[in-house]
Amino acid sequence: MAPSVIDELIEQMGAPAVAKIIRVYLRTAPRQLEALKQGVEQRDLQKVRGTLHTLKSSTRSLGGTELGELAAEGEQLARAGDSGAFALLQPITVAMDEFCRALSAHSCMAPEDQRR
Repeated sequence: MAPSVIDELIEQMGAPAVAKIIRVYLRTAPRQLEALKQGVEQRDLQKVRGTLHTLKSSTRSLGGTELGELAAEGEQLARAGDSGAFALLQPITVAMDEFCRALSAHSCMAPEDQRR
C-alpha cells in the first residue's frame, strides 16, 4: 500500500471523509472478490474483465499498488481473451486480504473499524 495516497486524501478531504471511503471499500471488496470468483468458475472472461476493471480503479484510488497491478494485468488478459486471467484469482485474493488489512489499520480509522 502507498500510504502517501491516503495521507494526500486526508489532507484534501479530511480524515472522517477518507475513513468513510475506506469503510465503503472494505464493505464492497468482498463482493468484488465473490464476483471475480464466480466469473472464474463460469469461465466468463467478460465478467472477470469487468470485475477487475472496477477493482483496479477503486484499489488504485486508495493506494493499493500491488492489488491494482494484479487487477490491471488480469483485466488486460481477459480483454485479450486470454484465460490466463483466471489464474490470477489466488494472487488477487491474497493481495486483497493484505490491502484490506492495511486499510483497516490506517490511523484515520476509528478503533472499532480497525482489524488486525
